[in-house]
Amino acid sequence: MTDADRRDEREPVIDFVAVLGAVSLDALLVLAPLPGTDEPDFRVHWANEAAAGFLGTTTDILIGSRYRTWFPRGGRLLDSLTMASRRGEAQRGAIDYEPDESPISRIEYRIVPAGDHLALSVVDRSDARRATELAARLETMHRLGAEYSTAAAAIFRPVIGPDGSVVDLIWEYVNERAMRYLGRSAAETSGRRLTELIPLGAEQFLRPAEQCWRHQEALAFDLDVSETPISAEWLRFHLVPLADVVIAHAIDISGARLEEMALRTSEQRYRSLFETANEGIALVDRQGRFLLVNVAMAGLLGVESGALIGRELLDFLDESERERVVAEAAEATETGVASPRRQVRFRSADGTRWWGFAATSLVHDASGQHTGFEVMVVDVDAEFELELALRQREAQYRAVVDNAHAIIVLTDAAGTIEFVNHEAERVFGRSVEELAGRPSLELYAEEDRAAIVGDFRALVAGSTDLQRRRFVVIHRDGTRVPCVGSAVALRGGSGVLDGVVLVGADITAVVEQEHARRELSAALAVAEQRERTRLASDLHDGPVQRLAALSMRLGAYGRAAAPDPALIEAAEVTVRETITELRTLMFQLTPPDLEGHGVGFVLADRATKLLGPDCAILLDERWEHAPDAAVAQALFRVAHEAIVNVAKHAQADELRISLHQTVTDYLIEIIDNGIGGDPKHFEARSPEHLGVRGMIDRARQVGGRCEIESEPGRGTTVFIRMPVAIGGTD
Repeated sequence: MTDADRRDEREPVIDFVAVLGAVSLDALLVLAPLPGTDEPDFRVHWANEAAAGFLGTTTDILIGSRYRTWFPRGGRLLDSLTMASRRGEAQRGAIDYEPDESPISRIEYRIVPAGDHLALSVVDRSDARRATELAARLETMHRLGAEYSTAAAAIFRPVIGPDGSVVDLIWEYVNERAMRYLGRSAAETSGRRLTELIPLGAEQFLRPAEQCWRHQEALAFDLDVSETPISAEWLRFHLVPLADVVIAHAIDISGARLEEMALRTSEQRYRSLFETANEGIALVDRQGRFLLVNVAMAGLLGVESGALIGRELLDFLDESERERVVAEAAEATETGVASPRRQVRFRSADGTRWWGFAATSLVHDASGQHTGFEVMVVDVDAEFELELALRQREAQYRAVVDNAHAIIVLTDAAGTIEFVNHEAERVFGRSVEELAGRPSLELYAEEDRAAIVGDFRALVAGSTDLQRRRFVVIHRDGTRVPCVGSAVALRGGSGVLDGVVLVGADITAVVEQEHARRELSAALAVAEQRERTRLASDLHDGPVQRLAALSMRLGAYGRAAAPDPALIEAAEVTVRETITELRTLMFQLTPPDLEGHGVGFVLADRATKLLGPDCAILLDERWEHAPDAAVAQALFRVAHEAIVNVAKHAQADELRISLHQTVTDYLIEIIDNGIGGDPKHFEARSPEHLGVRGMIDRARQVGGRCEIESEPGRGTTVFIRMPVAIGGTD
């Protein structure tokens, strides 16, 4: 033991830093964070007279009080205190300070962490000269603090490299405690470089020193010095930059670090056991909210671990358990004794209820305050849980089968009905009670029974496990119901047929649509043949007759002695009328360029040429997207026929063509202001109105609709609707 050590045992150590702080004109305080408060707060453990003067009080009142007692709204200084406490890093700054009846308008502060406490220094910067004096006094105090500190302290002068960085430190001063750590005297250290005395580990000290010097901010950090000549394992350093030096204070935290490492190792082992345990384990707060959940507990409750955090344990208990669990938790909190282990009925996220064996223990923080519970659960009803899940699945499948739109029939290996769903009851016209026990063959039409027997034999023989066909079943009232379906074999483990599932669908609507389509196709074929006949008749009765008459007149004109102007004029009229009629027929027979010009433009162009200059053509086209070729062609054919009818019969002087679009359909409206008429007369199946009937049939065949509204003397409206996609056009 050295003489210095013996002196330390005999004499009390005088803390000169405390003495200087007490007489300093700067406001100095030592604060500690207050745990368990809703908002960050600190308690004043020590303060000098200058600090009390700042607040207009005495040190007796100030010491022991809370920060928020003086500044209820917090503020920037409180934020810096909170950050320094949480990060363990020094903070500094300047703020405006305007208390009532105080000449101080601006202060600067510096916060240095010291273990679990914070050292706060506040300097009045209201007067620049006074601020300079205080800064000099503060620097002197720091130097004296390093000299007389009860911690290991040293003063370093930085060695600046060409790039402005700190490349080394020169020892200017070390106090007695620092010399003990180094095992050297003041003469052996003064003026020497850090890298010379401590070749190993100097670099890890130079990096924070560089940061402290560059930013001129105090810095706190822990350093492993076990590989250096220093007689310690871990040191906690506090660096303070001054004008030309850096002052370092160090305390030995080797014991604390070893305890911390042991705690971390223990925590890692506990976490490993926690995560890999087969039992469900969770930590909940005093309100019963999950704070931490292991994989096993998340699996038991049917929710991912992360999704459970913040949720209440009561949400996963059966309703019959909640009141009792709340009472047990309240009693354990009051008495400090955990509830006895017992069986508890839980409810997983999917609604499944199960029994678990639960044990709880109380959790306390470092101060001994009760903060929550640890809950451990073992599933003691796995077989019951599986059975319950199977029952739920069976109920779900039964609900799906019962409410399916498909016909589902279950028979045994002999073809006897065991079960039918609601759709099968509807198609057969009989309830499940009436059908159970009957041979399924009786439900089929006579002509299909031989094929059904053959399919069933193939399933029994094992040559196939699936048979599909179209068939007819007989309703209770004798109605024949067309169906399509499959027979699927159900086999046991030995491959022997246990039964057959018949799955089918009522295709009455499909068959009716097929019949309707065939009827429409036949009607359209007849309409087209009649249209060809009408075109031939129009050619014979119109242009051909006029041209024959013109030929005769021209022959007479050739034999006449002198020209006859009336004959020539009549010939010209005949030629113009013939050209108009031929152009009309040509329009009907010539396919338009819909892709190049669009349906609206082509319809308006045809209408202009067919109706002539005396009829105004108005086009209102609002299609967002052009229809595909098949839809465009179907729309054009029906709309063009409507325009031809206007030219032939309406005697209109205005025609409006409107093109609109919905999500599912393209729409065309053709409105004229002509003589109108009775729509029923238009649709009559007579030779003179084949065009109208053809429009309606053509639209219906491709899934569209054509409707005509008209009144005598009030014009006619043709409404055409086509789906955005059709199977094709004729």
